[in-house]
Amino acid sequence: MPGVALAMVDDGRVDPAFYLFPATGAGSQTAGIRYNGDGSVDANINGVYTQQPTGWYQPMPGGAPGNRHWIRATLNSGTSPSGSALNTWLALSSGPEWTITDAVVGGQVQSSLNIEFADDAAGANIISLQTPGVTLQADRTS
Repeated sequence: MPGVALAMVDDGRVDPAFYLFPATGAGSQTAGIRYNGDGSVDANINGVYTQQPTGWYQPMPGGAPGNRHWIRATLNSGTSPSGSALNTWLALSSGPEWTITDAVVGGQVQSSLNIEFADDAAGANIISLQTPGVTLQADRTS
């Protein structure tokens, strides 16, 4: 069961969900996640982005995350994803994204990421931690 810590900030609540994004089928398969500065989260399945019903941020009336939050992803297990840097605090306004790809028939690629949120660029004030926060799976079947 993922561990989730919630934190109130002056204009809303950082309240991320656990995400599992599988990509399975013929041909090369790609699974990914993108965190957006507006508080939403997009799944990337083979280059098609779909906004998820639950984002990482729940604003209070009139509140918006703006450029006030940073994210850090660390590899919990599996394959290191491509895309944004791991183990580095990234501004959520930059739309950090991580993806994995399986181009080999009969193998499955999986990546489990721990996700942390902070309200400062140095990560001195961590306001939420998900362990694990994201699992990406890619499986080329033929």
